[in-house]
Formats: sequence, C-alpha cells, structure tokens
Amino acid sequence: MTEPYQVHRQATAGENVQRILLAQIDDLIAELTANADKHDAIHKSRKLCKRIRATLRLVRDSLGEEVFSAANEFFRDASREMSAVRDSFVLVETLDSLEGMISAEIYHTLRPHLQAAHEQISDELLVQRNVTAEIADRIVAERARFTALPYDVANVEIFKGLRRVYKRGRNGLSRSRKAANDPHIHHEWRKRVKYFWHHCEMLEPVWPPFFADYAVELHLLSDFLGDAHDLAVLRETIAAQPDWLVETDRVQLDALLEQMEAALYQKAYPVGQRLFGLEGQAMWAWVKQMWVSWQAISAETTQTLTQEILSDRFLSVADAATLQNIPIRQLRAELRSGQRVGYKIGGRWVLDRTEF
Repeated sequence: MTEPYQVHRQATAGENVQRILLAQIDDLIAELTANADKHDAIHKSRKLCKRIRATLRLVRDSLGEEVFSAANEFFRDASREMSAVRDSFVLVETLDSLEGMISAEIYHTLRPHLQAAHEQISDELLVQRNVTAEIADRIVAERARFTALPYDVANVEIFKGLRRVYKRGRNGLSRSRKAANDPHIHHEWRKRVKYFWHHCEMLEPVWPPFFADYAVELHLLSDFLGDAHDLAVLRETIAAQPDWLVETDRVQLDALLEQMEAALYQKAYPVGQRLFGLEGQAMWAWVKQMWVSWQAISAETTQTLTQEILSDRFLSVADAATLQNIPIRQLRAELRSGQRVGYKIGGRWVLDRTEF
C-alpha cells in the first residue's frame, strides 16, 4: 500500500480525504497519459478508479447524495469504457490457467476464439479510438471540481460511509451463502469487499496491527470471489457461442468450471464470516474510537497500548493450544480453514480469551 493513499496523523479527516483523493486522480491521469503499455495502463487505471470510488464511498454521507452520485458515476463510466479490453484479456488468461486441467483439444479450440476477440477489441479501443487519451482529457478537464468537495464535517464523522460499506459487505455474505452459487450475487458481494479493503488500507496508520492484516484478509477474500467470477464469465462466454465447441465438450467444460466456482465460494465463506462478524454499528463505533485515540496520543504510546491490548484480550496460538490440549499445528490449520474463529493481528494469529 502506497503511503500517499493513507491517512496522516497531523491532518484532519477532511484534509486527509482531499489529499488522498487528489493523489489517486493524479496517478490515474499519469497512467492514462504516460504509460506506454496501454494494456497495463488500462489495468492500473481501472484499479485506480475503484480506489477513487471507494474513497468517495467513505465520505458519501458528508458529501451528500447528489455530489457523491455525480462523482461516483463519472469514474464508474470512465472505468466501464476501458473494461472491454481488460475483460477480454482476462478471458484468455483464465483459459490459460486451466491448461492441463482440461483436454488439449478443448483448450486449443477455444483459445484462438478468445485471443481473436481480445485483439479485435484492443484494436478498436486502443488504436482506432485511443480510449485512454479520451478518458484522460475528460479527467483533466474535471479535476478542478474535486479540489474542494463540500464536506459537511471535518472530524471522524466524515468517514461514516465506512459503516454503510461494511454493512453491505456483511449483507453480501448472507445473500451469497443463500444464493446457490449465483455468480452475479457473489460478484456484487465482491464489490463491497473491495471497497472495505481499500478503506482499511487508507486507515492502516490508525492501528497498523489491525487494519493492515484486515486488508490482507479482505484481499484474499476478493481474490477468491474474483477468480470465481472469471470462471463464471468464461462459462457465460462459451455458452453464448455454441459453435465454438461440440455439445459434449461444452457440457463437460461447463460442469468443471461450475464445480471450480463452487469450491472457491466455499473457501470464501469462512474468511467472510471472520471479516464481517461484527454488526455494522459496532465496527463503526470501534473505528471512531481508534481514530480519536490515534489523534490524541503519540506513535510510541499507540504501539505500547497495542501490545497491552493484545496481551490482555488475546491468547497466542501456543497458549490457546495448551489450554485446549491440542497440537499447535492442528489449531493453526483450524484457524486458516475458518473452523475456529481467530484474528490475524500484527502478522500472527491470536484468539479471544473470552472464548476459553
């Protein structure tokens, strides 16, 4: 995580948001105008658009719905204009990841079709139209409107949008578990996961042992859901082109991809349960408390308090294994799989003392 996208202790909440948002917008303009590799520029630019939209969601309540919607739609539409190039490449990449898992005949039949589609889209958008230059021009022209957004508050209440994003991530987990592997519902959940992931990255300096490792886990969850989504899109693409494969091969491949999607969802649920286990209001109250404490005390004191909290509230894996009379290796495996609730803080697993 790059430091320019993180909060600084010496600045107010509003000043932090303004600085982070402009840093992201300026980096987006640089990618679109200075990166000679246009495919890489599009990939990085779409990621930056998601970061910008996450930042806007963090302060959504303070901006007001009209201002938020206009800004969010501006970057959403910019990202969508670039999406076809990246999406077509991901289809090729996803098929390549399956080489060796599917028959050589199916692989070599499908790949030319996917590669040709990617090259056609790339030519239309990057060569004939030069979409990156078009989007860069629009963003440069609109940059000034983001230099002084009308925040209603300047203190920690400006971050209130975090509660909404967290709550939607929590609801997304519940809906996904009931959705019978519906890829569209899972993809909607992933969007909320990614927004909250970026929020944790921004807030990491407030309490690094928590927010840094929380962000790592959210990234892992996003990867599980993202990989499943890529498989689902590949399935949908193949289904829409019945002439690409004979019926028996298409049915066989569809069944395999669906099975792989389901396996990824099963990996995602325990991680999601660990990350979205709190009520939204409880998470928001905790973040506010941490922000106020961070602003009031020195970095050295923060580190000391963190260690005291860890020792008073949590057990190490070794201590917990001793209390349970089970091998440490077994306990660690249960934590990684989600069979046992734990927290990864400061790079190590710990367990809540109150559960023993």
